[in-house]
Amino acid sequence: MGSIITLAVTGRRERKMRTRAFLAFITQWRSEVSLFQQRDIGVGVVQGVYEPTLPQFHAEVARSRDAFSDQEIFDRLTGRLGSLGTEDWKDHSKTQKDIILGVMDELINFAT
Repeated sequence: MGSIITLAVTGRRERKMRTRAFLAFITQWRSEVSLFQQRDIGVGVVQGVYEPTLPQFHAEVARSRDAFSDQEIFDRLTGRLGSLGTEDWKDHSKTQKDIILGVMDELINFAT
């Protein structure tokens, strides 16, 4: 009986740690996107910060997926953030940076 309780508590603790690690990763990435300033012509936030971080983001998603109780929403939000592209940049009322930050904010709000 005691080992079952210990296993449940350990599993819950592990999920919380993975949730926190995922949130820390997204928050750090959001900070990098937010602080990005275009210095070179042709190197925008997408090429400078968003695309280079995608492989690490996908690894974090895979590591954290089962730590979230509503996996359907998690998959939808992470799928959206992980696949921003040409169609998303057509909204000329927002900058690419603002679009990325908006999607990140949705995911952060969900994860907290």
